[in-house]
Amino acid sequence: MRSLRSKILLYFGSFTTIIVLLLVFVIKNQIASTNIPLTKDLNQQVVTARSEQIGEWLEQRICELRILSETETLISKDDDKKWGKRC
Repeated sequence: MRSLRSKILLYFGSFTTIIVLLLVFVIKNQIASTNIPLTKDLNQQVVTARSEQIGEWLEQRICELRILSETETLISKDDDKKWGKRC
């Protein structure tokens, strides 16, 4: 027959293990239901913000290229006026 001390330790150990497993299960479900959707939402916001920044950057570069091409066209037209068109 087991001693009283062994029975108490067995029951306490079993009870503690069950409580810890229940807490792990509850915390895991809480994380899955709360943090994962929040993380996905935050990631989507970051991607959206970055894509908008890239779009704006590209628009600026396109505007700069248009200005450069128009400037080159004006310079070549001025040269044609000075030297006469050769076509």
